Amino acid sequence: MNPEFLAELAEQFRVSAIERLVVMRELVARFDANRADRETLVLIHRHFHGLAGLGGTYGFPRVSELAADVESACDDALAAAPADDAFIALLRSGIEAIGREVAKK
Repeated sequence: MNPEFLAELAEQFRVSAIERLVVMRELVARFDANRADRETLVLIHRHFHGLAGLGGTYGFPRVSELAADVESACDDALAAAPADDAFIALLRSGIEAIGREVAKK
């Protein structure tokens, strides 16, 4: 495949990921304010799932790894008791770590 085309796709993913992270920060703030809001947690989970699935495809394997780890924690939170402060901190640190990864390229 054309290297320039692949670089363009990677850049599109990077820009999209940065925009997604803004939305994810807002969702986490909303969820932190109402930790019983399962619908918001499902949305957060979907965003991490999407990043986990796409990161490696577009040349961001570490994004996939980070997102998969937090996605797994979201799975646990969806199946278990209400979220605690440690879970909220994990969501926030996952978002920031992913942001650092996409900013590298």
